Formats: sequence, C-alpha cells, structure tokens
Amino acid sequence: MKDTPQVSLVVPVHNVREYLDACVASILDQTEPDIEVLLVDDGSSDGSEAMCDEWGRRDNRVRVIHQPQQGSSVARNRGIDEARGAYVTFVDADDLVAPHLVSGLTRVALSAGADITLGEIVPFAAPGQPTFTLGTTTTTSSAADELLQIICVRPQWGPMAKLFRRDLFEGGPRFPVGLLHQDLAFMPRMFHEATTCARTDAGVYGYRHRPGSVSDNVRRVSFSTDLITILRDNIEFARRTAPPEQFAEFLVTYLLHASKHVERIEAGEAWDRNADFLSAYQSFARDYAREMARVPGMGRAYRSLWLLSAGSPAAFARVWRTAVLLKSRGLALRRRATAQTPRRG
Repeated sequence: MKDTPQVSLVVPVHNVREYLDACVASILDQTEPDIEVLLVDDGSSDGSEAMCDEWGRRDNRVRVIHQPQQGSSVARNRGIDEARGAYVTFVDADDLVAPHLVSGLTRVALSAGADITLGEIVPFAAPGQPTFTLGTTTTTSSAADELLQIICVRPQWGPMAKLFRRDLFEGGPRFPVGLLHQDLAFMPRMFHEATTCARTDAGVYGYRHRPGSVSDNVRRVSFSTDLITILRDNIEFARRTAPPEQFAEFLVTYLLHASKHVERIEAGEAWDRNADFLSAYQSFARDYAREMARVPGMGRAYRSLWLLSAGSPAAFARVWRTAVLLKSRGLALRRRATAQTPRRG
C-alpha cells in the first residue's frame, strides 16, 4: 500500500459480527484499488475484534485499530487522525458500498475540484441487497448552498456517501463525543470548512435497516435530550455563519425537526419515558417561539402551531397530527380533481 492512498475509508466497528465480513468485502471490491481501510474496533466483545484482525492479515490495505469502547464518535475521530489518504469517507460496519464508490466519487471530486463530493444512499433491508446505479448527472455548488440542500431540502445528515478532502480535517471539526445524533452536529461544521461541493446521482452507499441499530432504537420512541442540545447549538451556529437569507430556513428546519419527535411521542403514547426530552423541548420551544413566528413566509397556522407547542407539547402533538392528516387529504382531493378535469386540445 502506498504511503498516501487515494482514499481512506474509516469504519467504526462495535459488535457487528453478523454484518462485518460483507461490509469489508464490499469495500475491498472497489474498482479503484488505491485505498486504505481503517477498521477501528471500539471494544467489541462478540468476535468482531478477531474478524478485524483476520481482515488485516488477509489484505495489506486494511489497518486495524483497537481501542476500549468509547462510542462511534471517538472511533471515527481516531480514524480521521490515522487516515493517510488524499480523501476520507465513512462507512458504518453494518452497511454495504458499491464497487464504484471510490472511483465514482474521486472522479467527480477531481474533475470539479470539490472539497466535498456527495453520492446517493440506497436504503435496503436484509435479506435484500441494495441496487446501485452508476449515475448520469453531476452538479457543482457552493458548500453553503449544498449544506442548505442536505439539511433543509433533501435531508442527508450523515457523513456516509460523501467524500471529504482530508486537509479539511486539519484543525477542522470532529464528531462530538458522548452525544447521540452526532452526525447532525458534525455536518454543518464540516461544510463550513469547505468552499466547493460536487454531487453525482450515482447510487454508491447501501444503508441497511436493521433491528437493534441506534437509528432503529430512536424509532422506538425514546428520545435523548442530546437532540435538543445539538439543535440549539446548530441554530446558533447557523446564526453566526449562514447567509442571512438562509438562516430562517435552518431555523425552521431545526425547530420542526424537534417538533416531529414530539408527534412521534404522542403517536407511541410514550410520554412517561420521555419526560426529560419533553422538558428540554419545552424550554427550546419557548426560547425560539417568537423568532419562529416572525419568519417571513410562515403561514399563520404554522406560527400558531409553534407557539402552541411552546406551551403544551401534548396539545401541539395532537394538533400537528390533525394538520398533517388534513393536508394529506387536501392534496389527495386536489390530485383527484385535477385528474378528472378534461384536457383541451
């Protein structure tokens, strides 16, 4: 392996014995062989640690790092510090990547001179396999505009399916330690370090839905106050760094993201096990309620809804569900009426 490979792929590993071999095999099956794979074993105890060592013996492109269990943020940060590639990307150990992940993203990055290059994520569920595509379209944009896209327009908050120039990390951000939802904290700060972004519509990353994952546990309606901490920090970060015309969009997106978690608590009748989250949410809502209400273009109903949420999360959740239901019915009726309207000519 060269001292400076083209791409370093950072893979945090913790008790993923069932999925690890398939993940690493998909990484090593790249059409671009000039890579290094950093398997950062975060205190595994199910045999994953031995599997990492075996991969290190089988392929000299694999480097194995063992550490006591400290969480995925510490593992990713360790991988960043150890990376030698010109570019860095991140892979979760229970996911799969396309054979053209590295070649496709680096080709676009070099052609566009991009600091960050994005591909498409392909969700899948076992026993199925992701269907990857080569893509036909490439676009470039400023990092500020791309951040607005991945946060507010078509959310893609994780670091997967993204290629980062390694020198962005020199004195740059790291994943916050000891918090859930660390991706949401990391991405705005990472894009703030960049100037130019490129995007390809190629499907390059297979995201596996599996029971027991962190994201699956979140769906079981038990939320951490870490989310409120990060959303609050992100609003203030956007206030300091985003163009004024974009700040309102970040504000609304982050506030509504918190509100949707309250709606999920209502739907799951999970008030008791989310008491701390709801307390943090109420404080958060009160702090930003009036600023939210002044956002240009916000409909009166949404302004009232947010002000209501600051006073009573339970009442807000019930109104929110009703509003969404009525909106979906209204859209369905509009589509039906349009379909029944005779066309001229």
